[in-house]
Amino acid sequence: MKMTSLLFILSLLFLSVSCGKGGRSNGKKYIKITAEQIANVMDNQVMSCGSIGRKACPEGVSRLMILNRSNADASYVCSGFMVNKTTLVTNHHCVENLTECNNTYIAVYDGYGYHQTKCKRIIKTLEDYSSANDPRRAIDYTVMEIEEEFFGNTFGLSTAKASVGDNVTAWVVDHTGLDIIENPNFFESRITEFNCKVQNQNDSASLVLENCPVIHGNSGSPAVNTAGDIVGVIWGATDADVSSQTDLAIRRSGSGLGIVTEMTHFAEFTKI
Repeated sequence: MKMTSLLFILSLLFLSVSCGKGGRSNGKKYIKITAEQIANVMDNQVMSCGSIGRKACPEGVSRLMILNRSNADASYVCSGFMVNKTTLVTNHHCVENLTECNNTYIAVYDGYGYHQTKCKRIIKTLEDYSSANDPRRAIDYTVMEIEEEFFGNTFGLSTAKASVGDNVTAWVVDHTGLDIIENPNFFESRITEFNCKVQNQNDSASLVLENCPVIHGNSGSPAVNTAGDIVGVIWGATDADVSSQTDLAIRRSGSGLGIVTEMTHFAEFTKI
């Protein structure tokens, strides 16, 4: 598709959000959590599987809690995925510096429970345009090393880029407990599957997925091809009218767009 067409579509994303954040690119999905609470929260995670057709959810999908020690109200959640036993990929707007890395707590799904770890160091982090609404934006990723090795299955990276019309699966982490209005909690989350399709692909802008209703907190989730290999990391979305409490049949029938940084931008930093 011509670049002008892609820019036009992306220019319509004025209401888009960086999906780990609670609004435009200068806001985050805040959760109020203290340093005294975080150990109990991480010890009692409940990660369920919301796949299509009751198949198993993939191991390696991860839930991130980023603690702000100076202001509990400014803590927030994101997502990520493992690409080998010590390397996790998420977004730059989720973890972009050493302070955030040192305060990032991670639950990695292992097929029946979760592996608990933390960010050890940032291998590489990058964004090209800070505004989530900039139609030129293509890059928003962080590759990090974790403290404790993960011995479950991890994601491979695709050797080929996704093309227009390709089917792509988004495996997102929905922070379901936080969206319970009456009694929100930090413990419950769900790995949710969406069958998306590549609407636009261009080296000068992000990969755009249609029928991909990702939401706040899904930032850093994996987008995979039909072989199950990573084609990119999700960083943004256009559908802000649903939540993790929305009926999945309704949510999956929506027309939201998912916005993705392609794996070619970060693949070289995932090798060990």
